[in-house]
Amino acid sequence: MVTMDTGFYIAEACGDADDTTVHYGKERHFANLQVIAVVGSDGQKCDLIFLEDGQRLNSFTYVEFLRRKVFPWARATYGESWWLQHDGASCHTSKFTQQFLRTEAPGFFPKEAWPPHSPDAAPMDYAIFGRLKSSL
Repeated sequence: MVTMDTGFYIAEACGDADDTTVHYGKERHFANLQVIAVVGSDGQKCDLIFLEDGQRLNSFTYVEFLRRKVFPWARATYGESWWLQHDGASCHTSKFTQQFLRTEAPGFFPKEAWPPHSPDAAPMDYAIFGRLKSSL
């Protein structure tokens, strides 16, 4: 099983957890960092994928990340014996993405089989991203 998800991080919030400095002044717009993490059920992990500043994750960019980064890593790690699990984000459930997965993924859970709004079924939400955030 290969699970993946995206996470957003505010660059200003990364770093020294003991820094209690209060910043006053004009409203600031912090840089966001968007990361795609991919982890196998056996603990194997793909290198983090960082989206460029301002890059939006939509069905087309998501499929490109799958095609160029995720699938090559998963095939090198597990051969053709793996399933892709992701959440109900619109870029995951679009017709374009679902059609791509039907033809290219060795196995995946189609959107009809995925429980809506269920963090219990998304290991990235309840186990992985919390650890990633605490290490930044």
